[in-house]
Amino acid sequence: MSSGSNQTKIISALESLVGKRRIVFWYDETGEMEVTVKCLSLPGIEVVKLDRNPLSVKYRILKDEMPERGYVVYSREPKPEDDSNWLLDLETEGAIFSADTVSLYASECGIAPELRHKVVEPHINFFKDARNRERLAAALQPGMDAPAILKEMISVTVDGEPDYDRVLIQLAKEALEQESSITDKLKEYSLLPLIWRDIEWNFNYKGEKEIKDLLVTLFMDDMERNNSGGKLSNAAHIFMRDWRDNRKYGALYEE
Repeated sequence: MSSGSNQTKIISALESLVGKRRIVFWYDETGEMEVTVKCLSLPGIEVVKLDRNPLSVKYRILKDEMPERGYVVYSREPKPEDDSNWLLDLETEGAIFSADTVSLYASECGIAPELRHKVVEPHINFFKDARNRERLAAALQPGMDAPAILKEMISVTVDGEPDYDRVLIQLAKEALEQESSITDKLKEYSLLPLIWRDIEWNFNYKGEKEIKDLLVTLFMDDMERNNSGGKLSNAAHIFMRDWRDNRKYGALYEE
């Protein structure tokens, strides 16, 4: 990521956070971003340096005659412990910013900072694609937790609905057509294990993690259900019924 591109992302992320929370705290322990901070041009946002002067910073913000003004509080010190943090109340109301790539991607997509290590970091290849970030940002809603965000990421990857049953039908269609582009993308983004975990949990499936093997098991179990009751869960039976009755994908079931 070039320095120009990086600065553009920082500006965009800061503007987004300030727009949502008004006050943003940026702890830069190494001080490596100080030059960048000095060069920032943020209309309507004041950059305040926190350097062992928390009370004056608090006074500046609380006594501002322009309450609509946003603030970026920059410090070269590490974030203080809560019991010694004179600005904890403002931090709680505001947001914490970091300029590493993972944090920038999270901010760009509207993902809460505390979720970046669960959502962004393990699936960094997904976020390297600007189109993925754009589509994910448009799909996310405030307050979404990590599982909900990951489901939306899968939806973006397969270009479908955020529903595991629909995703599985799309993967079945691809496998039957001897294609693998969607599966390859899911593997590249480390999202495929999430789908298999959901299949194993919901269907009580214990076979090989291959779509064709799963399909054989699903169809065999569906046929045996009337006789022996089947080994898979009722959710698997409902999935097969819904697939069979689906107007869009019913023909695929018959294949």
